[in-house]
Amino acid sequence: MTIPKKTLRPIALAAGLLMCACGGGTRNQATASNDVVLPAGVTQLTFPKGFLFGAASASYQCEGAWNKDGRGLTNWDYLTQTAGFANGETGNVADDFYDLYPEDVALMAKMGIKSFRFSIAWSRIYPTGFPIQLDPVTYQPVLDASGNPIPVAPNAAGIAHYNNLINLLLANGIEPLVTLYHWDMPIALFGMGGFANRNVVNLFAAYAQTVFMAFGDRVNYWLTLNEPYGECVDLDGVMTIALKSMAGGGSVSLSSLLAEFKMLSSDEMLGLQMTDLHNYLYTSSLATMIYHQLQAAGAVKAGGRIGPVLDLHVPKPASNAPADLAATQLVNAATNDMILKPLVQGVYPADVVSRLQAEGYTWTLPQTQIAEDLAMMKMAGADFIGVNYYSRSTVTSTHTDAMFPIFGGLGSGPFFNEGYSYNLTTTPESTNGIYDPQGFYDTLMYVHQTTGGLPILITENGCSYPGEDVLDTDGKVHDAMRTRFIEGHLKAAWKAQNDGANILGYTSWSLLDNFEWMFGYGRRFGLTYVDYTKPELTRTPKDSFAWYSNVIQNNGLPAN
Repeated sequence: MTIPKKTLRPIALAAGLLMCACGGGTRNQATASNDVVLPAGVTQLTFPKGFLFGAASASYQCEGAWNKDGRGLTNWDYLTQTAGFANGETGNVADDFYDLYPEDVALMAKMGIKSFRFSIAWSRIYPTGFPIQLDPVTYQPVLDASGNPIPVAPNAAGIAHYNNLINLLLANGIEPLVTLYHWDMPIALFGMGGFANRNVVNLFAAYAQTVFMAFGDRVNYWLTLNEPYGECVDLDGVMTIALKSMAGGGSVSLSSLLAEFKMLSSDEMLGLQMTDLHNYLYTSSLATMIYHQLQAAGAVKAGGRIGPVLDLHVPKPASNAPADLAATQLVNAATNDMILKPLVQGVYPADVVSRLQAEGYTWTLPQTQIAEDLAMMKMAGADFIGVNYYSRSTVTSTHTDAMFPIFGGLGSGPFFNEGYSYNLTTTPESTNGIYDPQGFYDTLMYVHQTTGGLPILITENGCSYPGEDVLDTDGKVHDAMRTRFIEGHLKAAWKAQNDGANILGYTSWSLLDNFEWMFGYGRRFGLTYVDYTKPELTRTPKDSFAWYSNVIQNNGLPAN
């Protein structure tokens, strides 16, 4: 179904749109095998009591029910139904988790997982994104007799759905790990420029407070915004072009979006990237501050914790040549440090900022605003850091006068001004990068060291191997490579814990095969196979499901 054009014109486009740069680091380079080396003499890897072995999902990727119970239209409804993303596939039905969640919670209980990460769809709580009444013609706030905006109640059906899900999880001994924003926003806010527009930041704050008040009496773990790198580079880059198409009343294909995006000049993109990234990080800290204020007022659980979800990975140099080592250090500063340090230290890395200024780039926000925001971000802090990791890149120096990657997360991409080569390589059998648990260990230790020992919650780690993610003739899915992947990365997590990092839990991406953003259903990451050829969307636990269940039951795994 195509979204009617009239639904795309609510708000004029903001002048300063989108884009950022994120993800990287450089410490403790990997061994040749990419597996971690465990301490001699250790035979069993046991995790701490209460370790949160879990699995993950996200609202648009699994819920379906896109036009049910008052849910409003979202950016992804537009991108898939109108702009041609994902080769025409959509999340309209997806796994129908919205209706089938009791069956899926039973699956979780069968596996024995201790936690389940899911996201709340903003458009199920406030269908338009606005917690106030809007005039249906002008889209301006409706005012009361005193000139104040008239509030609207959150969507009762949306509140009820997530209440039911949370209660069922808790009844089965499963901790809800609740993400406030996992890339799907109401379409009007998308049309305003997303988080590059500070008005959207303020609307998110109102939404977050509503969600905290609705569910904060039972939820112990909150996650703010998902993946600054993925949102600001991979997603918002193409959104920028889609917004231009929307403004002109046209539609575009994914291939043309990517082609046009890659042709944008560095001057055009860097200011957008910097502003979008800054606002995204600021929004995460704003949600954290609101939660802590509610906590102090006794409105949510006293023991609840909140933190961001960061897509970090420590890259390694292509060689020990001084130029490659220097390039890797710059990638670390320009990506990992640009995300992590503002959130926990209230600063951007000075070497990156000075280099940007020397090249004539800056934020599109006043410096006084940046300084005030950073001070708030440091004050807000975080109770833990969520880490998403799949693989890591290799950096080689080709020039010395450039910094930020374009679309590095989608495979490979040049740096601005023909700078450093920054490759997240795929292999013939894998669609999500090279198997590299050592890189995972390096990333966890980087976070541990940079944050001064803040707890770490592994919020995503998983893989897609299309060649083995198929139903065999025996009706099962024999995904030995996924089992190997999880085993190697659990060993890396155990080693990081053993070396001083405080790891709260490990969350596998994902519980179910689901809609994988621009790639649709062609990439399967689930511990559970979903048969999309059948209307009932039959679930079949894969071999990795049983293996992971055994690890959870034993609270650990053999060292060899």
